[in-house]
Amino acid sequence: SWARKSHTLPSPPRTRDLAMWPLIATQDQSQDASLRSSQSSSLRPGQDSMSLPTDISKIAPFGGGSRQTLLSPDQARSWTQQDVDAPLDQAIASSSLRKSFADGDSPRKTKQKSSKRRGSVYSPTRTGSVFFDSPIASPTRRRGSVVNVKRRVSLSESSGSPVSQQPKELVDLLHTPTVRLDKSETAGTVVGDMKEVSDNLKNNSVVTNLTIGFCKLDDEAADRIGHALRTNSSLKILNLWDNKIAAVGGEGLGKGLAHNSTLQELNLRTNNLGPKGALGLSKGIMQNNSIVRLHLRYNWIGDAGAKALAAVMMSNATITDLDLSRNRIGSDGAEYLMKAVRYNDTLRLLNMQLNTLQDKGGIFVGSALQQNTRLTHLDLMDCMIGDAGCAAIFEALGAATHKSYETIGETKRRRHKVAGMNNGIIWMHVGGNGIGELGSIQIGKALIHNKGITKLDVSRNRISNKGATFLAEALTKNSTLTDLMLKDNLIGDPGAQQLSVS
Repeated sequence: SWARKSHTLPSPPRTRDLAMWPLIATQDQSQDASLRSSQSSSLRPGQDSMSLPTDISKIAPFGGGSRQTLLSPDQARSWTQQDVDAPLDQAIASSSLRKSFADGDSPRKTKQKSSKRRGSVYSPTRTGSVFFDSPIASPTRRRGSVVNVKRRVSLSESSGSPVSQQPKELVDLLHTPTVRLDKSETAGTVVGDMKEVSDNLKNNSVVTNLTIGFCKLDDEAADRIGHALRTNSSLKILNLWDNKIAAVGGEGLGKGLAHNSTLQELNLRTNNLGPKGALGLSKGIMQNNSIVRLHLRYNWIGDAGAKALAAVMMSNATITDLDLSRNRIGSDGAEYLMKAVRYNDTLRLLNMQLNTLQDKGGIFVGSALQQNTRLTHLDLMDCMIGDAGCAAIFEALGAATHKSYETIGETKRRRHKVAGMNNGIIWMHVGGNGIGELGSIQIGKALIHNKGITKLDVSRNRISNKGATFLAEALTKNSTLTDLMLKDNLIGDPGAQQLSVS
């Protein structure tokens, strides 16, 4: 009757699990004493209270009570599989369940669920027409509860072992132009053997856009992709974001780029290249003439990595979009990068947000903008730039002047406008810095003369009512600016009224 109701039998632990097989947890010692007292009253002569009952019906079903039969490691070792299977076979052979089992109808309709459980071991066995999918469950320790190891009996719909669907591998997808394997969005597909992927990509002429994200690719996998890039002539976009590619992987990709002439976009955001990885990648890009967009966000390249990339930008004539945000680049790295930007004629978008440029770095940016008029999008959000750095940047964007001295009897100060005013910047973001009243005054002066900026974000700074007044005055004379973001500043009602009028 018990087999008909639950269809589950307790199973002995494996030999290698006996070392970790604990005695059943008890709630307190007093309850254990009362339990042993009640058991001893029903013992037969010569039977110990710790011995295993031979009658399978005397073993309480799982979930049928708060306690189980108490077993020691030695007794559990002697509990063989035959002790479990023989009573079950006898029960099935002699009961009315035989017909229903033979007809393939389960006595209890249960929803089919995946049999895979973490920490389980599977050993499907066959007894007559009944298939037992019997995982030995890992011991689960809970305070005040027992440790269960059980055998689950279920009917299989087929005549063989249950067949699990094998997940697709990346190599099976490399027959369409766009392949995207992103663990945050794609289910049922795994990376598989990267050697097979690399061998396929070497001579693949179909895939043009390949994305492998959130897949824990390491240096070895990146190196294999680098080998494939040497001979691949169809891939245009390669996204390897949110993986574990470090210095060795960056060097491997760089070697592949040195021989590649078709890849146009490389995205390595959120990896761990570091300074050495940036150096290895830069060596390859120096010999590459096809990369147009390079994304290296969140790779901790530091000032040393920025210097390596600056050497690339000094001579590169193809890269138009460069993302170096959140890379721990300070004023030293900014100095080298801005020297390269100063003389680069192809760069259009530069993202430097979430670095530590500070005022010194801002001055280097302003110096580069006095010469470079091809850059159109500049992002300096959260770079710790104060009033001095802001003044240097916006002097190059409209109110650019420098001070000189001339002695005619006494020292006099004269202001001379710089010949090359920068009207190339269209979109600029300097939010989240330390721009106060002096910086906002300089921004207002620049907007009076600038004819290029259409969108300017100065939110999350320290602009006060006085600074807002200067900005409002500039807006009355500026005919180019369409969007000005000022949220989260220190502007009160008077400043807001001035801005609303303008």
